[in-house]
Amino acid sequence: MPVPMLRLAGFYFAYYAALGAFTPYWSLYLQSQGMGVAA
Repeated sequence: MPVPMLRLAGFYFAYYAALGAFTPYWSLYLQSQGMGVAA
């Protein structure tokens, strides 16, 4: 694999890994800020 392709693959891996680790707790954060489900 060429270097630019590896960089892009690494970026997407890190992006979606962070998104996958962060997303489950987003609703809990919003609830702690006083926002309901409809917000």
